[in-house]
Amino acid sequence: MRRTISRKEMGDLLNLLKSDDVAERESATKDFKELGLRAVPTLIQATNSVNTKIRQGAIRILGHLNVQRAKQNFLKALDDDEKSVRLEALEALGNIDANDSLAELIKKLNDNSPEVRNKSILVISKFGEAAIPYLIQSLQSKDLLLSEAAIETLGEMGTNALPHLFSHMQSPLYAVREGIIESLGKIKNKDAVNYILHALTDDDQGVLEAAIEALGEIGEPSTAPYILPFIQSEHSSVRREVIQALGKLKCNSATPYLVHILQAEKNAFLRILAAESLGKISDLTAQKQLKITAESDTDKDVRQVAKEALDGIR
Repeated sequence: MRRTISRKEMGDLLNLLKSDDVAERESATKDFKELGLRAVPTLIQATNSVNTKIRQGAIRILGHLNVQRAKQNFLKALDDDEKSVRLEALEALGNIDANDSLAELIKKLNDNSPEVRNKSILVISKFGEAAIPYLIQSLQSKDLLLSEAAIETLGEMGTNALPHLFSHMQSPLYAVREGIIESLGKIKNKDAVNYILHALTDDDQGVLEAAIEALGEIGEPSTAPYILPFIQSEHSSVRREVIQALGKLKCNSATPYLVHILQAEKNAFLRILAAESLGKISDLTAQKQLKITAESDTDKDVRQVAKEALDGIR
């Protein structure tokens, strides 16, 4: 038969949650878990405590007990001033049925704490396909941290996200198209190749650059001929993505173009990237120019990278 517990005893347990002694806090946590539903009203009230450790402990225990009726308390705690409380709230929401709270969870992707942002990605990923529409909507956010975290989360979801991503490839919003392509590059599934190739004709330069980068990440060699013409783009940022992608794809036919960049490109950073890509391609015909660059380029960083690339080919 379970013994009853007085209000005073419950209060004493709560006070132990704020103890500086870790063993005392863990003991109190264990006792609360054993009390189960009998402790829930006290713990829910404790989520509003002025003491950080009590709020944190109460949320942790309620999450462990999978207390659905504490959902609003968890959601409120997402905006707590203390990072430790926000982390516990995210963990708790990940333990309960919180599909209807996804919009609030998505907002934490732009939390000022990297730990909270990373935790948000893990928790949101637990909800699988239900989270995808919210994440895709977040791609258009003007908050760079939020949109980048949404891209990262969609990438973490892997192949399960592909049908949803494919269906939004023709979005009228360039930020959504660009974000989807970046996510596809992170998933690295070859089923996405044809969709990304189509994006090479996109009117938006950011979408084009994302497509080139994604094709390099996926690493399907047959896509190199589609990327190669963009090496002559007037935009250095486009050329940058092309140079790196061709190296990842180990495209031998790109060697003359990369050699020409070493010879004539004024932008030292692009010469560095060209040397790196030539090292990855390992085409023996590039050795002569790499040697010249390693010895006589005006930029010491270019000379160093060319030397390393040359050593890798020999």
